[in-house]
Amino acid sequence: MTDVWIPVSLPRSDTVPLRQVVLTTLVIGIGALPAVLLGFGGAAIVGALVAVFSLVIAGGGPLRADLRTLWWAGPALILVMAAGPLLSGVTAVVVVFVIVFGSGMLATLGRHYAVVGQSLAAASLVAITGGISAEDGPGPVLFTGAVGLALAVAVRVSIGRDDPSGPTRAIVAGTLTDRDPGSLDYATRVWRSDGSPEWLGRILTGTAEYRAGRAMLAVQADQAEGVEEERLQAVLDDAELVATELAVAVRARACTGLPSQARLDPAARAIRLHGDAELPDSVDTMRVGLEQVRVAVLERVPGRAPRASFRAALHRAVGVLLAHLSFRSSLFRHSLRCALAVTAGMVAVLWLPDESAAPLLLVLYAVLQPMLRDTMEGALQRTGVVVFVVALLSVVAAFLPWPGVLLPFGLIAMVLGAARLRASLPLLLFCLLGVIVVVRVLQEDRAPTALAINITAISAIGATIALLVGFLSYLVLPGGIAPDVPGTLRRAVYAVRDLAAGAHGAVDTKEGRRALRSANVVALRRTQDLLGLQARLEEAGPEAQWTVRRAATAVHALRAALAQMAFRSDEERRQALPAAVTAERVLDYESRQPARIDLSSLAGPTLLVAPILESTLIARAAIDEVRAVDWTEPSAFDSDGESLGMTADPRQPERRWLSREGAVGSVDD
Repeated sequence: MTDVWIPVSLPRSDTVPLRQVVLTTLVIGIGALPAVLLGFGGAAIVGALVAVFSLVIAGGGPLRADLRTLWWAGPALILVMAAGPLLSGVTAVVVVFVIVFGSGMLATLGRHYAVVGQSLAAASLVAITGGISAEDGPGPVLFTGAVGLALAVAVRVSIGRDDPSGPTRAIVAGTLTDRDPGSLDYATRVWRSDGSPEWLGRILTGTAEYRAGRAMLAVQADQAEGVEEERLQAVLDDAELVATELAVAVRARACTGLPSQARLDPAARAIRLHGDAELPDSVDTMRVGLEQVRVAVLERVPGRAPRASFRAALHRAVGVLLAHLSFRSSLFRHSLRCALAVTAGMVAVLWLPDESAAPLLLVLYAVLQPMLRDTMEGALQRTGVVVFVVALLSVVAAFLPWPGVLLPFGLIAMVLGAARLRASLPLLLFCLLGVIVVVRVLQEDRAPTALAINITAISAIGATIALLVGFLSYLVLPGGIAPDVPGTLRRAVYAVRDLAAGAHGAVDTKEGRRALRSANVVALRRTQDLLGLQARLEEAGPEAQWTVRRAATAVHALRAALAQMAFRSDEERRQALPAAVTAERVLDYESRQPARIDLSSLAGPTLLVAPILESTLIARAAIDEVRAVDWTEPSAFDSDGESLGMTADPRQPERRWLSREGAVGSVDD
């Protein structure tokens, strides 16, 4: 009897369910009416903004993890929005500095915490200088904030109740098909946050083994010639076809069977066309990994894997934060730069007698913060856009007969479009600027032309402060303005090699553990510098940026994999040591020798060993690509990317990785 394959599609993430629209409209449109009639219109707006920020912070992941985030982030938002209007003078300046700097440093913990930090910072700036609820007092704000948080919880539950773990399955399935070396670690984190379903853990284990074999086979195919190259490439292509079909089955809510393509032997076509010549061990590694995925996706064993120790997770988080509390960290310098700029803007707000200075701080934040990179070029480009948007908003709001009508429709649209706001911090800040501009127009009794000019001038002052403080900080804080691609990559590579060497050194002694933590701190800083380098290569064109990004993500993922292995139990670490030795040997910046890796290292824990081997191979190839470019020549920065010394052969695995992935998001630490 033929197996019947039943994939159940997930709801589209870009559609808004009707029940969500009705619920949001009722709460904001009808629920806010009593507050407006009682004279608490500002508090009602704050409640809607709490709902917006809560959905931005807790969205895009599994329902269980998002609700857990709302459990602590929601009350923090309400407290910030209620206490912000009470701050003034030096206290307001200090609080603004601490919040902006702290939110910037949260990015060290990963992309989710970066969104949380940015949202908390934006909320604090709106609360302190927006003047939205200054006349209502903290009591009504606390009440409406609680209502807004309840609305966010209700909306989030309504979105995810039909398939709470759908995002987890989608992220785990994505690891079968993508080539981002950091995606497996990210998927493991999401899996843990969703309660660690056992069958998805087995899929992650099989995927890790498959990806290690795939990376090895890609290198072997690149080094082969003639018929052997065609044979290995055919195995690689068929394996990717099988993995794609299996990824569809993993995403499905239920699966009673697999289609014929998912059950294929990836080496069958190569054997049929080119005979029974011996295949490399990497093919067997891929076969074993794909078979593990097949069994796991069909059986879907119930139960939960043991949760990771909270103490260990907290220890790692504190270690990451401490690693970046140094002027040697580019992320620390950028967070400090943003905090200094916003603090200077706060001083200007206190000094200016005009209350319409409220948009100034958000303009500052919009100019400097959206790109968490050590660069000024992006800030210069965003300055004109931010000032133009604020000017347009002020003109529209000032000349409309009833500008207050914009608020309910705008707030409802922000709640319903929280997914888009989460993906684009500039869009979120522009929406907040629109709310503040409309509130200012409603509160001030001026001629429309004078009011629009005033708000536009204030936004220009904020942008100017951002550029001045940002540029001066480049002169004062350590770090060069000109990008040094070879030097930054070399320092990151050798820092990761030191970590690999320390992972199989004297780690059982107090001094050994201290040395290992020190090596991890240095590697963290230098790989973060490498990740931030892509933003400083605007003139080099997309090819150069993708090449540098590929090297950065591979080296950064290797550091994360080595750190995961180095701080595990003695038994797990001892089994995984061959992978660390291999990484230290292969990851030599000066060497041009082909990568040779013994896949017998996979005898250790797969989720520890396989990511090390895969990241090592990708990093080795990416280092060779970067070294092939003469970054001292102007031709290296041609916008068309033709002079970068890159091959255009579509069969090359490096080129295939670039063309399929393109420019993707940041990688978690």
